[in-house]
Amino acid sequence: MSTDLGEAGTSTQSRRNDNAFDFLRLLFACMVILSHVPSQQYGRAAAHRELLMTITRHHLTWGDLAVDGFFLISGYLIVQSFERCSGVKNYLFRRVARIYPAFVIAMLFSTWLVGWWGAVSRIGYFSIHHAAWFAIFTAALKSYSPPVFSGYHFANVNGSTWTIQYEFLCYLLVIPTAVCGLFSGHSRLLAVTLTLAILQLPGFPLHSLPNRWGNGSPLINVISGPQAMPRFFLYFLTGACYLKMKDRLFSHPRLLIAATSGLIVYCIYPALEPILLPACFGFILFYFALHAPKCLHNSARYGDFSYGIYLYAWPITMALLLMTNRQIATGPLILFTILASTVFAAISWHLVERPILKWVHTKTR
Repeated sequence: MSTDLGEAGTSTQSRRNDNAFDFLRLLFACMVILSHVPSQQYGRAAAHRELLMTITRHHLTWGDLAVDGFFLISGYLIVQSFERCSGVKNYLFRRVARIYPAFVIAMLFSTWLVGWWGAVSRIGYFSIHHAAWFAIFTAALKSYSPPVFSGYHFANVNGSTWTIQYEFLCYLLVIPTAVCGLFSGHSRLLAVTLTLAILQLPGFPLHSLPNRWGNGSPLINVISGPQAMPRFFLYFLTGACYLKMKDRLFSHPRLLIAATSGLIVYCIYPALEPILLPACFGFILFYFALHAPKCLHNSARYGDFSYGIYLYAWPITMALLLMTNRQIATGPLILFTILASTVFAAISWHLVERPILKWVHTKTR
């Protein structure tokens, strides 16, 4: 998810410590775990028992809200990073270096270790056929799952990572958006963002896009379906809007009342989500990030673990379910998943992500 703050380990420390984005990203990673673990254990119906699902009339889970938060923060930070880069080449180099190395290692762990352990048939699991598809899917930032976890509710080695490809597509869309001059001010950016929101309302063209490109060869679906892209790009652009207007908006705490009121209206009329949720949730999120207590400003002092937690939590949960033959209570399963994924994230950060980011920052300074 939002990964630009991982690069802050190679930028000035003072710039990193004047907000609570690190804290929020860790919080959102844990929210995804809280939402996913019951579903992995008991099936999709578990999501409908979430409090947020009741409040939003079965429209939004805690995991959904966390992902929305990731994309809001990502829009804010990635556009900021783009404007500080010396060119498009350096921007792309940094984005690839931030996303791919940790992703590849996590997919090796998910598919070839946890996946093999829970394989329907371990004979032939390491075949050239599976290796070729693994390479294709990993290059496209998607997890590849041979037949695994028979009898479990999800036959997927890493069900969390489907958003990573959309995240990277948003990074790519920054370039044409900047070429069109939308980041030079806030008026045109606001107009485009509002138009994108309106087009996702019920009855408008972007509301009911297909979730998949079609049936047949898995190659068709290496690129994720178009349904989620408008939603994620809307949240991404909303984050960019708040970046452009931060000096004039976040000095007015009274706007929190308006944002909170908008969220209440959204809970009553969930169909208005594209108009209300990105703007209102985004304002509250960024206001908190920029005005949070200083004790929350240095949440990544030991490393930027949120990306790694997001990558490893799902396969770790599945490994724990396999290890205990699903005879484990939800509370301990959530706790052990958070602890174990944090350990894996720390290893990933210190052995893979941070060294590569330092090297890339030196090359693109």
